[in-house]
Amino acid sequence: MQANHLRFLSVVFGLVILSFVTTTGYIGHRARAIDEAAVAISDNAAPSILHLSAARSEVRNLQLIVERDLDQAAAGIFPSPTELQESRARIHQDVRRYQQLPAFPGEEPLWERANRELTHLDDAVAHLSSQFAAHHAREASQLARGELQSAARQTVDAFMDTIEFNAKQAHDGAQRVGELRAGLSRSALFLTGLCVLWTLAAAMGLGYSLHRRDDLLEGQRRQAIERAEELEQFAGRVAHDILNPLSVVSSAFYALDLMRTADERASLVQRGRANVRRIQQILDGLLRFACAGARPEPGTQVALEEVFGELIPELRAQASEAGITLTLEPHAPVRLACSPGILGSLVSNLVHNAIKYLGDRSERRITVRVLERGAMVRFEVEDTGPGLPPDLERTVFDPYVRARGTLLPGFGLGLATVKKAAEAHGGRVGVRSVVGRGCLFWFELPLAAPPS
Repeated sequence: MQANHLRFLSVVFGLVILSFVTTTGYIGHRARAIDEAAVAISDNAAPSILHLSAARSEVRNLQLIVERDLDQAAAGIFPSPTELQESRARIHQDVRRYQQLPAFPGEEPLWERANRELTHLDDAVAHLSSQFAAHHAREASQLARGELQSAARQTVDAFMDTIEFNAKQAHDGAQRVGELRAGLSRSALFLTGLCVLWTLAAAMGLGYSLHRRDDLLEGQRRQAIERAEELEQFAGRVAHDILNPLSVVSSAFYALDLMRTADERASLVQRGRANVRRIQQILDGLLRFACAGARPEPGTQVALEEVFGELIPELRAQASEAGITLTLEPHAPVRLACSPGILGSLVSNLVHNAIKYLGDRSERRITVRVLERGAMVRFEVEDTGPGLPPDLERTVFDPYVRARGTLLPGFGLGLATVKKAAEAHGGRVGVRSVVGRGCLFWFELPLAAPPS
C-alpha cells in the first residue's frame, strides 16, 4: 500500500511539473504567434502602405507636371521629357520596393492589376513625350485629357485598392494580437490554476486513497464475480452451439446399431462425420475469435459453399423434424472474410432461433437468403412465426434479453453472440418484424479481399 501511495504522489507531482512546463511552452508558443502578427504589420503591411502611398502621390505629381507642360506647349514652349521620366522612375522605384515585400494571401491579383495599370500609364507618358518632341500641342493635349488621364486614374485606383488591402491586413493583425494577448492571459491563468489544483490534489490524495482502498478491493472482487458469471453464460452459449451437432452425432451412432443395410449405415456415418467437422469448425472459429480480441485474423476467409454444403442439409433435417420447411434461395458463390466456424455459428444461431420460436403456426416455413450488397454480403433468415413484440425489436440483440413470459430454455445470448461476432468482423445486424406474420433477421459480413 505504501508503494501505491508513493506512486500516486509521484504521478501527481509529475503532473505538477508537467503543468509548469506546459504553461511555459504554451506561453512561448502564443508569444511567437503574437510576434508573427506584429512582424506582419510592421515589416509587411505598414511598409506596403508607405511605398504604395508614395507611388500614388507621385502619380498625382506626374499629372501636375503634365498639366504644366501642356500650358507651356499651348504658349509655344515645348518642355523637355526629363521631369516626366524622373517622375516615372520614382513611381517604379516605390512599386519595386513594395513588390520586394512578402505577399499576403490573396494579394498577388492586386499586384498584377497594379502592374498592368502602371504599364498603361508608362505607354501614355511615352506617347505624350513623343507628341511634345514633335511639337504637336493639340495632339498632346488630347492625349493628356484622354488616354493619360484615364491611365493615371486607373493606376491610382489600383494602388488605392492594394493600400486598402494592406490596411485591412494590418487591422486584422492588430485584432489578432489583441485576441492572442487576451487568450494568453486567460490560458496562463487557467494553467496556473491547474498547477495549484494538482498541488492540492497531491496533498489530499494520500488521505483519499486510504479511504478508497477497501472500496477498490471490493470493486475488484465484484468485477471478478461478474466476469466469472459472464464466462459461465458464454460457456453455456458455446455448449448450446456444440450440443446440437453432438446430439445429431449421438443419434446417428445410436441409430447405426439398428440399421441393417450398408447404405443406411453409410448415410448415418456421413451425417455423423459432417457434424463432427461442424463442431471442429465452431470450436476453431470461437477460439480464433476469442484469441484475436473479438477480431478476425488478417487474411481469414472462407468460401460460402464450404460451410453451406454441410450446414444447410443438417439444418434442413432439424427443421424437418419440427415440421418446418427450410428453403435456401439461389445465390452466387462468394468468399467471406471470416472463418468457417464463425459463419456456421452465425447462420445456425439465426435458424435455430427461428425453429425455436416458430411455435404452433399453421404455415411453417423458414427461408435463408444470401444477397450481395457492394463489398458486403447480407444473410437473411425469414420465418413465418408470430413476430416480435413491439417493445422487443430494438433490444432483441442485447445480452440476456428474452420475450416476457417465454418458457423456452435459453440465456438470451444467441442473438447477442450474432451481433458481437458480425460487428467484430466489420458487419452489422438487424431485424424486421411484423406481429402475426413473422420475423426477418439478418447480418452482414464483408467480402474477402481478392488475392493480390
